[in-house]
Amino acid sequence: MKRGASIAAWLALLAAIVATLVAIVCVRGCCTSSPKDDRTKDAAYAQSLKDVMKDRKPLVKARNKTVAEMQAVIDRARAALPEGATDEAVKAELEGHPDKYPEWKGLNERIVADNAAIEGSLKDARSRVRARIMKEIGSGAAPARTASDPNKDK
Repeated sequence: MKRGASIAAWLALLAAIVATLVAIVCVRGCCTSSPKDDRTKDAAYAQSLKDVMKDRKPLVKARNKTVAEMQAVIDRARAALPEGATDEAVKAELEGHPDKYPEWKGLNERIVADNAAIEGSLKDARSRVRARIMKEIGSGAAPARTASDPNKDK
């Protein structure tokens, strides 16, 4: 596997982790809202969030399994190098010796596929939210807004 693809896989993993952390922080309360406009009190919205989490759970679990397998191979490669070897040296060892680490290429391909599946799930969730807001707008009801919404009083 080319070095650029491997770096892209790691960057995709990092992006997915950051997106997950941002989502967790927002869901847990950084996005405060007034009781009148609180979407979390809407049963359909709460169920939609549960469905999204339920859909993503097996995808994230599969990615975590792949990451654990990758870490085991990385640890094995690091053990084959002199103490204090850099991450770049470990990466070079893994990519330079496909005979010693035959599973590495497949794991890199799996992590890219796992991240793509998670990203697809997020895109689907965004489109569902967008459709719900458009439906609210189309029905004449104003979409619920949070207290942090700058257009709330407009």
